Amino acid sequence: MSYFAKRVCIVYSPKKLETSIVAVRPLAAVSSTLSAAVSGRQLQLNWPQDHTGWLLQAQTNSLNIGMGTNQVNVSGSDATNQRTIPINPSIGSVFFRLTCP
Repeated sequence: MSYFAKRVCIVYSPKKLETSIVAVRPLAAVSSTLSAAVSGRQLQLNWPQDHTGWLLQAQTNSLNIGMGTNQVNVSGSDATNQRTIPINPSIGSVFFRLTCP
């Protein structure tokens, strides 16, 4: 398995260009799968621990639309490898995916 050794942050302002290392946490470079379980009105999503740092993305649409391109990042998902999502019966469908930043 290959890893990204570090992340680099580039900050731009009109007066200077600054580059600094902001993390040295290895990230898995190969895709993975999401595991899901339902308990009551909660959806528990899990992914491998070596994928901590990846972003969980979600997309909600009505049942007649299906998947589109309007995914949004689930806040804080890059700091963990699991997330509990409340199930809202009024939402037609929710799609989840894991993406490498």
